[in-house]
Amino acid sequence: MLDALVNTIHHILTPLSLLTAFLITSPTIIIISFIFLLLIHYIIYQLYLNPLSTIPGPRLAALTKLWLVYKLRFDDIALLSVALHKKYGVAVRIAPDQVSFNSLEAVKQIYSEFVRSSTGA
Repeated sequence: MLDALVNTIHHILTPLSLLTAFLITSPTIIIISFIFLLLIHYIIYQLYLNPLSTIPGPRLAALTKLWLVYKLRFDDIALLSVALHKKYGVAVRIAPDQVSFNSLEAVKQIYSEFVRSSTGA
């Protein structure tokens, strides 16, 4: 009876251990896992760790410029800009590396800092 139980357990575990060994050593699985981890890292960085992550805007816009390209192609950009600023405020993140401002004071402050830093004053 004990031999039958050991034999049954052996028949169950052998295919599982072979499958596990294949999955752990398969280069394809390793590459797919690495790409998946890179994607997760990119998403976490863009949404929470990027210096622009504190600026409000659509979440998809924080991840990819494709959102902006789609909106530029199929929507009226002026109406989109007004709607985004009405929903999110003076500063809106419209791409992973782009911010839209609708305040003249903000533009003056941004470009005056740039002019001061580039002239060395």
